Amino acid sequence: TKLDPFVVKLQVEAQDAYVQAIPELKLLDMSVADQVKQFMPEIRHKVLLILAGKKASDLSTPQGMQTLANQIRVSINATLSGEPPDPALEKQDLADPEAPVQAVFFSSLIVQ
Repeated sequence: TKLDPFVVKLQVEAQDAYVQAIPELKLLDMSVADQVKQFMPEIRHKVLLILAGKKASDLSTPQGMQTLANQIRVSINATLSGEPPDPALEKQDLADPEAPVQAVFFSSLIVQ
């Protein structure tokens, strides 16, 4: 499931920077797609908050991009389950086998 693009001003470092991101979700099964649609306003809000808390340097490495993907995955899974997000799961590149969102991939991620 592809999310609409996000364009967000990043936390200030040496100069203003913006990120444009298009995340795509790998779902456990197609029934999760309906849940994602139902919660889309809350999901978009939480992804915007995650992106707005980043600095350009946070996203300048493959590991930084993977960490962002993990944070988005954990946030969306928490939203869908109604549970608070577990920060320990953000360090794991693989989701629980039963998690609704198995992975987040970026079809585009531009920092400028």
